[in-house]
Amino acid sequence: MGKMHKTCYLTGIATDTPAEEEPAPCAPVSQHGRQCQNGTDCRAIWEGPKHGITNFDNFAFAMLTVFQCITMEGWTDVLYWMQDAMGYELPWVYFVSLVIFGSFFVLNLVLGVLSGEFSKEREKAKARGDFQKLREKQQLEEDLKGYLDWITQAEDIDPENEDEGMDEEKPRNRNTPADKKKGRFAWFSHSTETHVSMPTSETESVNTDNVAGGDIEGENCGARLAHRISKSKFSRYWRRWNRFCRRKCRAAVKSNVFYWLVIFLVFLNTLAIASEHYNQPDWLTEVQDTANKVLLALFTAEMLLKMYSLGLQAYFVSLFNRFDCFH
Repeated sequence: MGKMHKTCYLTGIATDTPAEEEPAPCAPVSQHGRQCQNGTDCRAIWEGPKHGITNFDNFAFAMLTVFQCITMEGWTDVLYWMQDAMGYELPWVYFVSLVIFGSFFVLNLVLGVLSGEFSKEREKAKARGDFQKLREKQQLEEDLKGYLDWITQAEDIDPENEDEGMDEEKPRNRNTPADKKKGRFAWFSHSTETHVSMPTSETESVNTDNVAGGDIEGENCGARLAHRISKSKFSRYWRRWNRFCRRKCRAAVKSNVFYWLVIFLVFLNTLAIASEHYNQPDWLTEVQDTANKVLLALFTAEMLLKMYSLGLQAYFVSLFNRFDCFH
């Protein structure tokens, strides 16, 4: 910050007018960059190129300068000004990379994605209209076919033979109460026959439990002590309290209030970083440092709370949590 506010002035003359007709940034004698010559020295009292608009002093002007470079309108002038202010080693790497990735790749990619999304929406709207028309046509054909079938069946019915047909069908559909009862409870008899051998398996399980209990009794003193501690009232109370706390923390972490609170903290962090600018007062610098420390502590507490409530495995499954932890 402030690199673009230095230019050459006449030595020994207190004036605000630069010594050159077309001022350009300069660098002090002890730094890399364009050096002032012919009885001039470098002073930091110039407003900057383009009446002070092209610079990186704050967030707004920096974004405006980057956008100007991405549009490829006068980006070489900005490159030369930064080289005059900082030297010829690093600025060209940044600006060439910005033009290649920002202008040739990212900007065209965004425009291509927007164009593709509009094309998809147009195709979806057309498909919905065609589907609606086809559905209405099919519904009309089904209604007409059902109406014609109903008329045909009504004409084929013989009122005189209808009662005889019903009398013939009744004996066929009769079932005795015993058959119905047997059919209804057939599953119970089958399950009873299937599970007759349950006592044998229960005996085996009891024997297995007895063998396991014998193995526990045969362990060494340390294992028995750990087993007693795990079965103690304090251990049960601690596990119950831990489960209760994790359940409450998990519900709080997954709530909308917690989500919007984190978003609000991110907004405050962005605002604190973006408020830094050239020639800012000392009290603003102290406020920014304090805000950064407080927000860092809050973000650390948020990360630890998520790890405790969700568990490490479930926490790192989310890509957003990975980015939040390692950024």
